Amino acid sequence: MPTEKPLLSHHLVGIRAALRIMRTLGFNETDCLRGTDIVPSMLEGSSVSDAVSGSSSINITLDQEFRFYRNVLNVSGDPLIGLKIGEAYRYESYGLLGYAMMSAHTLRDTIAIAADFSVLTFTHFTIRLLDTDEAAGVAYTLNYELAPDLLQFYCDRDLEAAFTGVRHSGIDFNPRNTKVKLMHNDIANQERYEQLLNCSVELGHHRNEILVDRKILSHRSPQRDRIASEYCQAQCKKLLSKFGLQGGLVEQVRKILVSRPGSFPNIDETAKQLNMSVRTLRRNLTKKGSSFQSLLDEIRQQLAQEYLTSSMSIERIAELLGYSEAANFSHAFKRWTGMAPSYYRLNKAPTKPCN
Repeated sequence: MPTEKPLLSHHLVGIRAALRIMRTLGFNETDCLRGTDIVPSMLEGSSVSDAVSGSSSINITLDQEFRFYRNVLNVSGDPLIGLKIGEAYRYESYGLLGYAMMSAHTLRDTIAIAADFSVLTFTHFTIRLLDTDEAAGVAYTLNYELAPDLLQFYCDRDLEAAFTGVRHSGIDFNPRNTKVKLMHNDIANQERYEQLLNCSVELGHHRNEILVDRKILSHRSPQRDRIASEYCQAQCKKLLSKFGLQGGLVEQVRKILVSRPGSFPNIDETAKQLNMSVRTLRRNLTKKGSSFQSLLDEIRQQLAQEYLTSSMSIERIAELLGYSEAANFSHAFKRWTGMAPSYYRLNKAPTKPCN
C-alpha cells in the first residue's frame, strides 16, 4: 500500500533563510511554521552540504515545504512576498556552490555553474543558460506542476534570488536594461512588478526568463578566481556523487520517475538511465521490498494529492499523471486512498481549489 507521506524532499536551509526574512518583516515564527512539524531547533546549524550528503535530520518533504510557504503567503497577505523572500538568497547561501559561482570568471560562467548544479539550490526549476542570436540570459523550466499560488511564489522567489546574487557579486548590472518573463499570470499586479523590479515584465509566459544585453554575460566578476571556482565545482560534483550513492536504488528510481511528470519513463527507459538491464533492476528492487510499479503509483499519488489542491480539472490532472482517461485515474486514486478524487478535493485536500 503506497504511503501517504510525500517521497520528494528539499532541505531546511531554504526554510531557515526565508524565516529570517519573515522575522525581519515582523511576522511571527510560530505562525509561519504552524502545521509543518518543523520546530526552530531543526533549523539550527543545517547547511546545503548536509542536505546533499543525505542527513535525514535536515530533510523535509515537499508537503512540509509547501505548507510553510502557504503559511508565509497567508500571514503576510502579500501575493508578491516571494520577491522579498528571494532577497535572502545570496550566493553564499548555497555553500560550496555559491563560492563556485562567486569566483566564476564571468556572469556567463556563473549561470552555467548554477545550471550544472541546480539540485544544490532550493529551486523547483531546471536552470538553463540562454546565449543565442535570439536571446541572452537565463531560463527556468518547471520540473513538475505546482498549484497556482505556489507557482507565483516560487517564480518570484527564484527571480529575486537571481537578481540579488548578481547585485552582491559586484558585476555591473542595471535592471532597467533587463526584461523578465514569468509563468504566472497575476495581471492585477503587473504595474507593481515593474515598479519593484525596475524593469519590463511579461506575465503568462511558458517558462521564466531573465533576458539581458548579451554584453553583460561577458562582464568579469570582481571576485573571479579560476582555481577557487574549479575547486568548489569539483567538491560539488563529489557531493552529487555522494548523494546518488546514499540515496540508494529506490530513491534513484523515484528521482527518475518524478523528473518529468506527465510522461513518466517506463521501466526500460529507467533501467537504461541506471545503466542496468530491466531484469537486474526488477531483481534489485525486489530485494529492497519494492517494485517499479509500486514506486510509480507512489509518485502518482503524491502528485495527485498536490494537484487536487489546485483548480485544475480532474481531466487535466489525469493527463499530467499519464492516464489516457479520467476514469482510469479516478479508479487508481480510489484504490490508493479509498476515496474518489472529487471527494478528496472537497474534504481532505489541505487547501481549497483556487478560483
